[in-house]
Amino acid sequence: MKGSFISGITATNELRPSRIIGFRMPDETSGGSDEEISIERAAEMLRISTGALTKKLDANEIRFHYVASERRVVVADLLDYRRRQREQVQMALKRMRDEADEIGIYD
Repeated sequence: MKGSFISGITATNELRPSRIIGFRMPDETSGGSDEEISIERAAEMLRISTGALTKKLDANEIRFHYVASERRVVVADLLDYRRRQREQVQMALKRMRDEADEIGIYD
């Protein structure tokens, strides 16, 4: 049976959780971290718009290079950005918990 029964998935596609739930970011151990990808694919992996990613590239938050006129991102650099972002979030949450402890919100 051909045709789309879930947006972007056809009966001929393999039904994997990553295709139904969303794109899964490769991890550092899966290899292929030297792979170069387009900014569209990189934005999809980070679950942000290409415009938001372009701003991050222009601000030098994520390394990239040009292939002809197209920007390319190395997956390892994308993974590094994601790791740095998660660390910043964790530090901010810890600061918030510490401040809440100081004023007695958490007991």
